[in-house]
Amino acid sequence: MYVVYIVNVPNNTGSIDLRWPKLPDTTEPDAKSPYEHYFNLTAKYEQAKQTISGQSTKIAAMIKDNETLKTQLRKAHTTLADQGANITRLSHALS
Repeated sequence: MYVVYIVNVPNNTGSIDLRWPKLPDTTEPDAKSPYEHYFNLTAKYEQAKQTISGQSTKIAAMIKDNETLKTQLRKAHTTLADQGANITRLSHALS
């Protein structure tokens, strides 16, 4: 549906037919409420906050795993050093 406006032009060239498209009715489901954008932003903010929180938890778990691996590596170095010392002692004893 179009609205037709007849406008008188002062230079006597005739009338201009201006057609404006129909604006959406506020009762139509496609019509956006003024607060919809705000609510969408709020929902996106909450989703981003949860994502960041989840990533922080994952990072904390990775740091903990890293510390555990460092501890295991230190123990392995100590064990290797002890075994190296034992091999040296046995080698000297056999000579």
